[in-house]
Amino acid sequence: MMQVLRETLTDLSKEAHGYLVHLLGARSVENAQECFFQVVKYLAEAAASGANVVMKYLAQFLMVAGVDVEMPVNSITPDAVVYIGQWLLLALIGYWLLSLAFRLVASTLRRVLWLLKLGVVLGLFCLILSDSSAGTETTALRLAGLVSVCVLLGIGHSGTGVIKPTWRIK
Repeated sequence: MMQVLRETLTDLSKEAHGYLVHLLGARSVENAQECFFQVVKYLAEAAASGANVVMKYLAQFLMVAGVDVEMPVNSITPDAVVYIGQWLLLALIGYWLLSLAFRLVASTLRRVLWLLKLGVVLGLFCLILSDSSAGTETTALRLAGLVSVCVLLGIGHSGTGVIKPTWRIK
C-alpha cells in the first residue's frame, strides 16, 4: 500500500514538474527549487536550534526542581525537523481530504433524505386527492394536516438558503 502511494506521488510530482518546466522554463523551475530548498533548510536549522535550546532549558528547569530527567535525544537535527514537517503536512492534507469526503457524503445524504421526504409527501398528497369517497371538508382537513406536517418537518426547505435581494428601498 505504501509502495503504491509512493509511486503515485512520485508520478504526480514528475507530471507537475514537467508541466511547470513546460510553462515557465527549466531554468526558472531550477532556480525556484533551489530557493525553496534553501528556505526550508534555513527554517529547519532555525527550528532545530530553537528546539534544542528549549529542550536544554527544560531539562535544567526540571533538574533544579528535583526531577531527574534524561532526554531521549541529545539534540534535534534539521533533518529530523524536515522529516516531522513532512509527516505533519501529510497528516494535514489527509485530514483535509477526509473532512472533504465526509462533507460530500453528508451533503449527498441530506439531499437524498430530503428527496425521500418529498416523495412521501407527494405520494400522500396524491393519495388524499384520489380518495373520492371523502368529502370536501375531510379532504381540506387532510391537506391542512399534510401541510402542517410538511412545515414541522421542514420539507419545503431544501437547506440551500433564501436568496436575499442586494438592493434596499430608502
